[in-house]
Amino acid sequence: LGQWWYLFAQVFPAQRTFFCFVAHMLCAMFVVPAALRFRRHGATLVALQAGVAAMLRPYPSAGDLGLFLSLLALAGPQLQRCRVG
Repeated sequence: LGQWWYLFAQVFPAQRTFFCFVAHMLCAMFVVPAALRFRRHGATLVALQAGVAAMLRPYPSAGDLGLFLSLLALAGPQLQRCRVG
């Protein structure tokens, strides 16, 4: 199960619609900043968006993780040049 079950188990029924809207918009909020940051690195952008979508799905599956990892392998040349810290 994703993070949704915990979120909606703790939310009062009157605010359920608002939190459902916020949970759906959270995935959309990552699109523009990531597109601006990785505009020249298409494979990295696609891998990042697939990872965010897989992480924020209501019911993630092993197929979502497999898609993210396969796209991450395509973005390997860009990721080798990344520095941590």
